Amino acid sequence: MRDGKLITVLKTFDSKQFKRLLSFAQSPYFNKNTEIVSFLTVLFKIYPDWEEKKLEEEYLYEKTFPHSPFDKKRLYYLRSYTLTLLEQFLVHEAVETEPFEASYKLLKFYQKHQLNDYFEQSYEQMQQLLAKTPVNNDSTNYNRFLLAWEGVHYQLRSKERAGNLNLTETHHYLDIFYFLNKLSLHISGLSFAYIGHSSENQGIDLSQILAIIPQTPHLATHHSLRFLYNYVNLLLFPNHSEHQEKAWESLNEDHKQLPLETIKGLYAMLRNFYISQINKGDVKASQRLFEIYDKQLQNGFLLNEKQEIPLATFQNIATLGLKLRHFEWVKAFIEKYSKYLENTDNNSVNVLHFVWAKYHFEIGKYTEVLKYLHQITEFAHHLLDIQARKLLMQTYYELEDIESVLVQVNSFRVYLSRNQNLTEDRKRTYQNFAAAMNKLALTDFLQAAKKKQSYQFIQKMEDFAEKAWFLGKIVL
Repeated sequence: MRDGKLITVLKTFDSKQFKRLLSFAQSPYFNKNTEIVSFLTVLFKIYPDWEEKKLEEEYLYEKTFPHSPFDKKRLYYLRSYTLTLLEQFLVHEAVETEPFEASYKLLKFYQKHQLNDYFEQSYEQMQQLLAKTPVNNDSTNYNRFLLAWEGVHYQLRSKERAGNLNLTETHHYLDIFYFLNKLSLHISGLSFAYIGHSSENQGIDLSQILAIIPQTPHLATHHSLRFLYNYVNLLLFPNHSEHQEKAWESLNEDHKQLPLETIKGLYAMLRNFYISQINKGDVKASQRLFEIYDKQLQNGFLLNEKQEIPLATFQNIATLGLKLRHFEWVKAFIEKYSKYLENTDNNSVNVLHFVWAKYHFEIGKYTEVLKYLHQITEFAHHLLDIQARKLLMQTYYELEDIESVLVQVNSFRVYLSRNQNLTEDRKRTYQNFAAAMNKLALTDFLQAAKKKQSYQFIQKMEDFAEKAWFLGKIVL
């Protein structure tokens, strides 16, 4: 019972949704099985803690049927019936939150039974509903097509209206929906291939699609389509600055015309492209990625539905700004947006201390680095813990506290050997850091020839983030 589908789905509910489910189950129209109501009431009392002992079959059965001997088969069927009702509830909720769906079903009923006055009334109301929905929303274009198509059917069976039949608008809506989804599908395949995986390109050839869009006015002027068109060209020709500029320009020009969730998704796509470029050694990509983050911050596109910035995003922005030496910008960013940090696992304070430590390291205030690092209690994620340990070693070196560096190196090596969460590739990268740190710590005591050997030793290592810092510290 603990790992069943029923409990897994219920764990995603907030209290309001769970209460709506109970009301749904209590409605005789949707459910006539009173045992389901009793069972859900028991589960609601266990929610949201879901204690393991209270999810045992015997416990659930006793609470649901307090005066009956345990019957495993009866409980099995009850769970199955409850799950079926739960799924019906989820469908009902989805329809309730999508007003077009319900209205469309009603419209088709009027169409089928030729209730023309009611059809026309509903048709007009649905047109008004769609007029309030952003035209660049993917589902809106399909909904516009469905509504227009019902209008065409209505005209075809109404002889007095057939003379005004106009299919152009219907074709346009269908075209936009089709090409939006066709390009999105191709982008998924191209992105998958771009990061080193194979993908099959099925359906209409991409070159045909790219030839049609700029030559078709209602496609070429559509905001989302224009960006996706430029983004596909960007993936196909990543080193062409012309495509990079067009993708960036189309997003900047059109973002006010797009729904918030759509624009967030498009910015994320562009961000991921430049991250891939950085990983491939494109030095210019860092500045463009920084500009994307800056634009998103200015427009509030990085805040989630709770008006929070994810911890990883916050750290990535600060790290990128420091890498580009935009120190004043980073300081202002931390001060302004720290209050928006999501508090996952109560980890936001530790992440904030770490980001401030990184900032002070880059501007050379090493005693401040130690102050912030020593305030960190414990990271919820081991990778943040590793980054803090590495920064601590670098800081001790800058403070010329070689003894502390060597102590931390040994501690770090033990930590890596015991860490079961790291892949072999990651572990090797961090072991390289430890080896380079050890070499560097001893460099000041070596003759010139030995220093050169240390330099060559580090230079031949596989790349890791701080490699340039190490090489810069060895004066030959």
